[in-house]
Amino acid sequence: MTIGQRIRQLRGKEARRSFARRIGVAENTLRNYEEGLSLPNSDVISEVHKQTGASLAWLITGEGSLGQHDQSKNATPDNVPIIGLASCSIAGWFNHAPVALTAPIPAGCSSGSIFAVVTVGLSMCPSGICPGYVLYCNPDIQPESKDIIFIEKSDGTASIKHLSAMGENLVTVQGWLDPDENGRQLPYSEQIPIAAVKRIACVFCVRIKA
Repeated sequence: MTIGQRIRQLRGKEARRSFARRIGVAENTLRNYEEGLSLPNSDVISEVHKQTGASLAWLITGEGSLGQHDQSKNATPDNVPIIGLASCSIAGWFNHAPVALTAPIPAGCSSGSIFAVVTVGLSMCPSGICPGYVLYCNPDIQPESKDIIFIEKSDGTASIKHLSAMGENLVTVQGWLDPDENGRQLPYSEQIPIAAVKRIACVFCVRIKA
């Protein structure tokens, strides 16, 4: 079940227009979520959570129970914090914020500085990073060219990209445009001044979500 299908389940018999108004989006936008044509950003997910009382863990990942339950925001030896939703869209420099959700740590790892993000958007699909995947990131690993990275700017925005090059003054990253009418995704690159980068964390593990 996709996140859009879970939102549809939460809407139940309520009119789409009414539910869309409650979560602060247009009716057509909600339809696109429910039909899998687009994905909600973190602000929408947070509002669905507030309006319905659904568990963030269930809403984002489909795991656990639908109902609200307590979760620690802090890492434990068995899990790591999900700091927010990293957008993978071309316009996707996402203003992330902590959520009351954790992810189980991969086998053989200690928590340390590790954190996780949940992807949205299609920009990294050609690399096999699809919406709803949980990405484990470690800022203590020195990334190399072609690695997938979580990059956060000093203005608080963040994204998931391919690292193309890192020089003294610039970081060059790569993603892909949204699919055209033939389903093709063309690559694009972006250069970011080192002075504008707050942190870079290497993605070392990908957890596929249904």
